[in-house]
Amino acid sequence: MSFLLKRLVFFILVCVIFFGILSCGEKRGGVVAQVNKENLTEEDVERVFSQYDTVTIEQKRDYVRRWIDNELIYQKAKRRRFDQNQNLKRDIKNMIKDLVVVNFLQKEFGENIFASEKEAEEFYQKQKERFRRENDEVCASQILLAKKEDADSAFKRIKKGEPFSKVANRMSIDFETREKGGDIGCFDRLSVHPQIAEQAFSHKIGEVTKPFQTEWGWHILFIKDKKKKGTEREFELVKAQIFSYLDDQKRKEKVESFLKKLKKKAKIERYGWASFVEEIKDTSQKE
Repeated sequence: MSFLLKRLVFFILVCVIFFGILSCGEKRGGVVAQVNKENLTEEDVERVFSQYDTVTIEQKRDYVRRWIDNELIYQKAKRRRFDQNQNLKRDIKNMIKDLVVVNFLQKEFGENIFASEKEAEEFYQKQKERFRRENDEVCASQILLAKKEDADSAFKRIKKGEPFSKVANRMSIDFETREKGGDIGCFDRLSVHPQIAEQAFSHKIGEVTKPFQTEWGWHILFIKDKKKKGTEREFELVKAQIFSYLDDQKRKEKVESFLKKLKKKAKIERYGWASFVEEIKDTSQKE
């Protein structure tokens, strides 16, 4: 068996075993699929998608198809006592331990620890050099459509005076951006599709491109602004990035402080080559 196939089988088994553990016990809700008397219930499916804002029936069906495939392989492997392999058991135990740790840290330190707007603004003012543009950029909005006739129709509506954002909101199939009027932010030539870059950089601020095609569909761009290399990105453009960084730093400090307390209370022994003097940083005081 090749290395990649071994990894694939291992991953499938871990998924089935781990998620099987999560869904074991009393079964509530109707059975949506069954493989040799092993059930997948509506409740199991809802648990898998509990973190999603919206879920389509096709996404659920795709999950059911994958569950059936995994369950078939798992049952075959179990009949061959693959689940009794000691190395596999150890790997699964370690993986479950890691998942428990991640879940614990998320619950303890990931939900209520956030940087303030003031902290983000202060960081921006002190670290402006971080946010200088390395290349020329274009800021634009986009309408993406599947068919040329739809793109032509959208282009005509814009040319007649209908706001680009309104047409994007009503017609674009790019669900991530259409709620924002088609806004796709700022980008340089290297970070987008070559055809999008060519159209964006060859038009002036305020212009709307004619429909053009890529493998994703038909695009119409509205050129909102252009930024020169070396200029600073505005706070609003990088605010989400700053918040993400500061939130991570705050959580890291909390975790380090938490670990320091655990280490003081625990009896930790190291032997042989594993012996070393560990320097424990004091994160309880800010400089």
